[in-house]
Amino acid sequence: MTATRDKYTARFAGRLWVLAVCCFLTACSHEPPRRTSQNDPYQVFGKTYTPITDSAGFVEAGIASWYGKDFHGKKTSSGEVYDMHGMTAAHKLLPLGTRVMVVNPANGRSVIVRVNDRGPFVDGRVIDLSFAAATQLGIAGGGTGRVVVVALDAAYQEPRPAAAETAGEPAGADGRTVFSVQVGAFSDRENAEDLKAALTRTYPDVFITPLQDGSRTLYRVRVGSYERREDGERALGRLTRDGYDNIKLVAE
Repeated sequence: MTATRDKYTARFAGRLWVLAVCCFLTACSHEPPRRTSQNDPYQVFGKTYTPITDSAGFVEAGIASWYGKDFHGKKTSSGEVYDMHGMTAAHKLLPLGTRVMVVNPANGRSVIVRVNDRGPFVDGRVIDLSFAAATQLGIAGGGTGRVVVVALDAAYQEPRPAAAETAGEPAGADGRTVFSVQVGAFSDRENAEDLKAALTRTYPDVFITPLQDGSRTLYRVRVGSYERREDGERALGRLTRDGYDNIKLVAE
């Protein structure tokens, strides 16, 4: 009788051990529990998240983090395999598959990534970038960085520069002093176009003005063409409140 009881006790203890391991692995996983639909409400750490159904006009400022080799090769919430060298990201609420532009206002760099995972589930963080995206933005070394996230709709097209931009002058410039807010400057024209496209969704009169700096061309992204300095200062204040850092008012 004792031997039989010991046998069942050992079997029950073994089952408890397996259950404990499974619970531990589930708690440590980056991805939330599986759902019947990828964009259904879900729970993580006892909190319910309800993804939005339409990302049009979505803009968010906050802290970005990144995840790398510990998750490389594992499945994301969308079912895709995570590639730390790809241009993807995790977001708590945006529909999976959404393309977003992430701008680092501190250095003017921007990247376009596709949301294929859920997270980050850390207070104060708005997006979890792939290692490649974080590296391009210049925040991989520090681990986190302040960013602006702008959702891009399916009809997004790379904008073509207007004639006034090619000439390096704000639209309507006629020799008078014009005040503008410079938001970023890039040696890569494509990065400047990306930032311009993000700004155009919220601000009117966004343009690119090239500057020849020795053997390279610097593409400066600016907002507004104001004849009065106070109007330019108001635009500067609004951009600052929206999360753009290291910007300045310029007069030409």
